[in-house]
Amino acid sequence: MFRRGGTERTRDLGRVAIGLGLMLMSLHLLLGFITPFEDVPSLRMFLGTLATEPVLAVLLAAVVTWAAHSSIAVVLLVMSLAAKGVVPTPAPSSTASAGTRPTRPSEAKPATISPVAVLDCSTAVTPMPAAKAASRPRSTPPSRRRRSGPKARCTPVCTMRTPQSSRATVPARSIRVIGKPIVLRLPLVRRHRPAWRAIPSAENAGRVGVFCVWHLTRYHGPNRQRGKPAMNLRPFRIAVPDADIADLHARLDRTRWPDEINDGDWGWGTPLPWLRSLAEYWRHGFDWRAQEARLNALPQFMATIDGQDIHFVHLRGRRPPGGKHKLPLVLTHGWPGSFIEFEAIAKLLADDFDLVIPSLPGYGFSSRPAAMGMNPLAIGKLWAKLMAGLGYERYGAQGGDWGAAVTTSLAQVAPKNVVGIHQNFIIRLMQPPADPAQMSEVERAYLGEVGHWAATEGAYAAIQGTRPQTLGYALTDSPVGLAGWIGEKFRRWSDCGGDPERCFTKDQLLTNISIYWFTGNITSSLRLYKERGLAAPQLLPGERVQVPFAHARFPREIMRPPRDWAERIYDIRRWTEMPRGGHFAAMEQPALLAEDIRAFVDEWRGA
Repeated sequence: MFRRGGTERTRDLGRVAIGLGLMLMSLHLLLGFITPFEDVPSLRMFLGTLATEPVLAVLLAAVVTWAAHSSIAVVLLVMSLAAKGVVPTPAPSSTASAGTRPTRPSEAKPATISPVAVLDCSTAVTPMPAAKAASRPRSTPPSRRRRSGPKARCTPVCTMRTPQSSRATVPARSIRVIGKPIVLRLPLVRRHRPAWRAIPSAENAGRVGVFCVWHLTRYHGPNRQRGKPAMNLRPFRIAVPDADIADLHARLDRTRWPDEINDGDWGWGTPLPWLRSLAEYWRHGFDWRAQEARLNALPQFMATIDGQDIHFVHLRGRRPPGGKHKLPLVLTHGWPGSFIEFEAIAKLLADDFDLVIPSLPGYGFSSRPAAMGMNPLAIGKLWAKLMAGLGYERYGAQGGDWGAAVTTSLAQVAPKNVVGIHQNFIIRLMQPPADPAQMSEVERAYLGEVGHWAATEGAYAAIQGTRPQTLGYALTDSPVGLAGWIGEKFRRWSDCGGDPERCFTKDQLLTNISIYWFTGNITSSLRLYKERGLAAPQLLPGERVQVPFAHARFPREIMRPPRDWAERIYDIRRWTEMPRGGHFAAMEQPALLAEDIRAFVDEWRGA
């Protein structure tokens, strides 16, 4: 008790003196209380015993003192908590949106202090002023903090370890409760939860104590520059209002169907019978709430970077005790997909990598860009800041479609951080040489294929790259129109043999389409085509991407440049001709793609 500094020792001695004084006062009051009854034989015998046994008298006084002190302290505690509005509150509802305004302390409703409680830092914690926080110790572990009864408090500022051994400065507050301290389980830094929780366990049975509620208000990655704000990182859950689902059903019921002239190969567009069947299932068989619950099982977050809200899934690899840290890997989707493209492959890669799966700006649950300029190079810069904010200094990247362009951009803007990139699509990043003699025969044949594809399949890209807003009005207002526009791409671009349901279930297709519908982000997703057309060339003549590169070449990909062409752009370390699969490789052939990614990483790690 006395292994402390001078100030602490003085306080302890004072407490001992006060305790002895209370004991003597209690004994005096006790004797004064029972004196009028000393004629009672039993009391006379009891007083005689106290007179001959001073130890018993002291113990009795101690019990009375403890009871009085505890009663007064509990009353004062309840009065203090009620006056300040600082009370434990239940954890946020699982259906609550991440954008809900937090309850202020003055608005908090009283709650019973249970032996094990879950505290919401938005109502139970007030951030420590910076000047006061700076004067406090910054590295005292929870187990060594001073606890001194009802006025004990946690160290106001703590320095904790974050992913990849970076550091985070976190303000802390305590709720004063008499008794032994609760044993805490602390998952905040690993899962980025907004509050630390006291988890029910056998060692917490029957205890109350000091609850240290820590709130991660700023996440400091290793590359964060001094003086610049860190990204605002918070958990996210999908919560589509019931009214939006009811509106979707009403619009499906009111669909005005066109007539049709078509062929068996979808040569005139999405066939009417197929789309009618999909819309009927969407209205009467598809359960959005079930899909929403499944997606919410993934650890999802929202980060604000340069004013842009980026939604992402963060799956940390399962590292064995004493094993090496898993390589972080950022996976980027394209159009008309979403982050759910990687749902199956994430399960296959989770044992070997820390996975970060963001939604492109203006796609999925990421916010829409408020101004022009959000092209693949700009998104690559956002991804670099996202990975730095998560504490990752070295990482890999993978993508297809627009995800391939963003992955290449990430390698360009952060070549010292990106250890390698893997793509299942090679986007056209350069103009062909002016002299055809400088190209190989396979390169000239490839340019002919590109011209034919643009003439027969590229009309969607032409309108999305020139007048995306005009198309957006129709797709934003009609769910059937949206399903027809997106559904055709999943059929034409996949290795499905003419039947989309050979590669994708109706639930998979409609979950992806529903995300575009409920977020209203279809128009903002189309704008990326025009943004890239307005941007400067991603590669200058003679420029190459220096980061190690691997390509999985699927037979039904919409454009398949030869290796001669790709070597003008990339430092190719692995080139795999896949036996089957198309444009949506992560959904169509997750096992093949996962194995190729893993083999590429093993190759350059062993080199």
